[in-house]
Amino acid sequence: MRISAIPPASKEGERLSFPVHRPILLLLLAPAIGCLGEAPAPEVHPDLDIPPAWTGGGASPGSPRDDWWKTFADPALENLLAEGLRRNHALGAAAERLRAAAVQARIAGADLWPQVSGAFDGGRTKRVFVGFPIPGSSGPLKSFTNTYGVSLDLTWEIDLWGRIRAGRNAALKDFEAKKADLEGAQLSLSGQIAKAWFALREATAQVELAERTAANNRRTVELTKARYASGRTALLDLELLKQRAADSLSAVSSAKRAEDAARRQLEILIGRYPKGLLPTASDLPPLPPLPPAGIPASVLDRRPDLRAAAAEVLADLAREREARASLYPRISLTTGIGTRSDELGDLIDGDFSVWNLAGNLLAPIFQGGRLRARVALQESATRERLERFADQALQAFKEVETALAAEDFLKAERAALAKSLEASERAYDLARERYLSGRTDVLQLLDAERSTFAVRSRLLRLDLLALTNRIDLHLALGGSFPRTAPPGDPVSVLPHEEEEHE
Repeated sequence: MRISAIPPASKEGERLSFPVHRPILLLLLAPAIGCLGEAPAPEVHPDLDIPPAWTGGGASPGSPRDDWWKTFADPALENLLAEGLRRNHALGAAAERLRAAAVQARIAGADLWPQVSGAFDGGRTKRVFVGFPIPGSSGPLKSFTNTYGVSLDLTWEIDLWGRIRAGRNAALKDFEAKKADLEGAQLSLSGQIAKAWFALREATAQVELAERTAANNRRTVELTKARYASGRTALLDLELLKQRAADSLSAVSSAKRAEDAARRQLEILIGRYPKGLLPTASDLPPLPPLPPAGIPASVLDRRPDLRAAAAEVLADLAREREARASLYPRISLTTGIGTRSDELGDLIDGDFSVWNLAGNLLAPIFQGGRLRARVALQESATRERLERFADQALQAFKEVETALAAEDFLKAERAALAKSLEASERAYDLARERYLSGRTDVLQLLDAERSTFAVRSRLLRLDLLALTNRIDLHLALGGSFPRTAPPGDPVSVLPHEEEEHE
């Protein structure tokens, strides 16, 4: 694993001077002082031998398409994608996780700034002076005192070693990881919707194929009944054809059941109630030309899951710096100003003002090795995250290579299956003609009809598999998705470097 950082540029010969008192200068420069303990954000790269070009398939090195769904030229698919990205509830949950990460990043950065609070208090005190009786009174001397106070208090930990800022940066990287996770969920959902849409169309085509086969079997049974009535065929042939016709009706019901399940699954993906009423088509679109795949290294920046993994590594590195900074002393400033008097009206009188200013230095001396153990623990967590990132990168490369290689295999398989279908259809036509003319028995007809149906069904499934593999290729390359805001869009709470205070 390679982790590199570009140091910030510096200018020589410059000298800064401030005509202010030193304590005030310290207060003004405290946030900048905290930055001194913080290293520049590194770049994370997997320590892998990445080839300059893909080894599987014949993909060109051009830039991969972001709008991959448009290659299918299917307006219905585009509408389904837009609806699903807008209404899917799993995306809504991912958006809320991103919102929580954004808020957590704001919380983590709050300690960089002074914590200011105001207070108002009032009290009434009764005192009894035992032994000091008042002449003419039967009891001791008593007095009542009212006190009122208002104050403005400030506490501030000067982040001298960058501990607080490192924690904030870790939270920001966690946010970036969640943001990439949301984009990955949107991309994944887009792929699932596209696959489900084509699976529904293939299921509908299978229903039509089964219905055509069943209708053809019914016609054959009717012709055979006439032949049996005239004594030109045996009862066994008629019964075998009836059995085949019943089987074809069963195949129709099975195909309709698969179509219904595919329709309801797609309705769930796009956020609808699964009524099973979504309209569809009974054919599959042609496979578009193979898209450019770019170079393998570009996948590291294009795929949301790899961007999330890199952000998680950077978050762990920031936590590692935070753990190291915990070994050093913490410096805090505490101050308060206000007024205090026994008269409520004196609270706005400067003559009754009070103030305090205190500094605090807390240094760890002995904690049984706890702090150094935390550093070692975080270092181990960072190394583990680096190894997982490298493994995720290898899996991503494998997905692209597998999809590219499958393109050639599927193309060759379809060409062979298309020839098989031509031969099966010719064989069925010959068997039917010979059976009706009495030159062959019914078994050859049934075998030819069964073979033709099976090859046509396999060809539909293979076309669906080719479309599914093409979608997988686009997803593996890190394609984009229709930019439709998901439920609970968290844009309004995104943290920014420039907006560290409220």
